[in-house]
Amino acid sequence: MFSESSLPMAAILLPLLASMIQPVGFLLIKKGTNKPLEAFQAALITNIFFALLSLPFLFFTPKSNWGLPLVAAVLSALGQVLLFLSVINCEVSVITPIMGSKVLFIALMDWIFLGHQFEPKLAVAILFSLLGFFLLVKPSPKEAVVKSSKKSKELVFAVGCSLLFAGSDLVIQQASHEPLSTFLLAMYLFCGIVSLPFLTFVPLLGKESPFFSFSLFSGSFIQGLQGLGVALGILFSANATQTNILYNLRGIWSVFIVWALGFLIKTEEGSRQTAVFFKRLVAALCFLISAVVTLL
Repeated sequence: MFSESSLPMAAILLPLLASMIQPVGFLLIKKGTNKPLEAFQAALITNIFFALLSLPFLFFTPKSNWGLPLVAAVLSALGQVLLFLSVINCEVSVITPIMGSKVLFIALMDWIFLGHQFEPKLAVAILFSLLGFFLLVKPSPKEAVVKSSKKSKELVFAVGCSLLFAGSDLVIQQASHEPLSTFLLAMYLFCGIVSLPFLTFVPLLGKESPFFSFSLFSGSFIQGLQGLGVALGILFSANATQTNILYNLRGIWSVFIVWALGFLIKTEEGSRQTAVFFKRLVAALCFLISAVVTLL
């Protein structure tokens, strides 16, 4: 289906495009939601798109066992809820860079739970991640202390979802004997299935929160596309490290994209001062360096 020369290009472009469109999806979801309970709605729709977009590719990939993909899907679906709680309550250019800490959490959980050796490079990665957190949490002179405290609480959701996603990836790591692309596609299919109970939260939203919101649906569709892009990037490259490094550029892209699109679709983040976005850009770079140091 693909020529040999096109595979390396696809392996680079797919995770790179995924890293660029994810912040756009977050912005649209944020625009289409305003209540904490809508995080379940966003997770449900996103995971259904994961399932629908992944299903056709399962017919063209090797067969896989279903047990571990199901466990990984449960962790991922719960992580999606915390992720969208963060997106609804906090700023996208703050949340997306923190997602880069997932790679470090995987390495730390590998050391704590699986007994793997603690490598010196992890200490360097931890320092860069802590610097990134400090830059994101530290209030600017014009920010109120109360607002800073509120933002710190919201960042707990972002860290929590990164931990759940790290746990999901650790399950994937334990299934290293399985074809990774098939595992991811099966996991995305299960994500849609295990998210169906989230439908019970929809009646609690009230009539003022319509289920069929264009911003929410389009943002969720983009999230489904970027997830598929990562899975296919690993399929074409057979190199999960390369794919994750490219995908972790999303933190840096989010700062630029959020700044630009914030003006176009009139979000709160479009009015931020240059100094604030420069600080977030440096924080995103710290998380990227932490991920690269951990992976290499």
